[in-house]
Amino acid sequence: MMNKRFVLILTCLLFLCASAVFAENNQYSISDSVKYEKGISTISWEGSGTVNVAVILESSNDSITQKTMLLGETSENSIQTDKLIPGQSYVVFLTDSSFSILAGSGCTVPVAPTFSDGLLKDSSVKIKLEKREFPKNAQKPKKVNKLSAAKIVEGLKDGSNYYGVKYHMQMPKLAKPRTFFVTLVFEAPNGFMTVERAVDVTFDRVSGGYQELWWEITGPEFFYDLYNFNEQIPTGTYSIHLYWDGMKVNTSTFEVEE
Repeated sequence: MMNKRFVLILTCLLFLCASAVFAENNQYSISDSVKYEKGISTISWEGSGTVNVAVILESSNDSITQKTMLLGETSENSIQTDKLIPGQSYVVFLTDSSFSILAGSGCTVPVAPTFSDGLLKDSSVKIKLEKREFPKNAQKPKKVNKLSAAKIVEGLKDGSNYYGVKYHMQMPKLAKPRTFFVTLVFEAPNGFMTVERAVDVTFDRVSGGYQELWWEITGPEFFYDLYNFNEQIPTGTYSIHLYWDGMKVNTSTFEVEE
């Protein structure tokens, strides 16, 4: 679990215009340019020494708190991560081993191009969503007609149930197996966003029909972070953004009711 002192310090500094705090610290210089390739972001800086690297998504909604993410410790001048979202801006922090701030600066991840791989296009991929509930002691999740914000909160508080969606991908049969780095980004109606999944997925060749792959439930970690950082699960339209190898494939939506 992330150090609570670390989370508190970074979150407070973000809301207090951290750039003023770092103005006199010239030991480190963080690049405002992020390299984004096949779903992996590379953040770089100048300066020597071992540092911890953390990021917070910048948000246009000042009433919500985005997730503080500790990316790791390194003595190099760069770090790679699959936790950044294409087209989004972040505040990057470098800290020492005691989580004292050494430097901070803004950066923006490049916008993802539209997916294309030979004859396979973004329009070739069809997405279906089904709402899911996963009781704590059950063997597998079950389909539900609706997702309720009140029930999601109740399940998070007492650990009795997890909620999310079945995420189903379908495409025409392939001439040969293909492996893509698949990234799923969840977005709440209030603008809270996180990467829910980032994993290599191999789509095998099938003899006929369509190639299909699905996760029986995805989203529980997103709802946990949303509630943990904001103490609420808002009602409204939620979005799931799909990327393959860092290219945009699809955006689909689902509703959370009261």
